[in-house]
Amino acid sequence: MRRELEKAQEDLYKLFNANTSDHELDIHCDQEMPTGSRVSRRVCTPQFVDTATSQGAYDLMSYIYSHCEAVCTVASPSLEVGAALAQEPLGKIPFQARRLNREMERLVRENPDVAKAFANYQRKERAYHDALSGRANK
Repeated sequence: MRRELEKAQEDLYKLFNANTSDHELDIHCDQEMPTGSRVSRRVCTPQFVDTATSQGAYDLMSYIYSHCEAVCTVASPSLEVGAALAQEPLGKIPFQARRLNREMERLVRENPDVAKAFANYQRKERAYHDALSGRANK
C-alpha cells in the first residue's frame, strides 16, 4: 500500500513539474538516511528549498573564508554575522511555499490530468492512513 501511495505521489509530481510555470517550484523525491538512523525514508522537497539551503551554506562558508583569519570560534561575532547572512535565503521559503500551494491549486483547476493525479494521490493517502490507524487500533 505504501508503494502505491509513493507511485501516486510520483505521478502527481511528475505532471506538476511538467506543467508548472516556475521550475523553482518543481518537487523531487529521494530516499534519505537521517543522521543517527540506519533506516532510510522518503523525502520530497521543492527545488526552492534545495536552492535556499545551498545558497545559505554557500553564504556562510564564503563569509567564514573571507572574515575569519585563522579560526572562528563558536562565540565569534564574525561567525554570528555569517550565520545571520546564511539565514537570509531561508527566509524566502515561506513565501515560496505559498507560491507552491497556489500553483498546485491553479494546475488542479486548469489541468484535468493534474486534477486526476491529485485526486488519486489523495485517495491513496487516505487509504494508507486508514490502514495504519486500523493496525494501531488492533
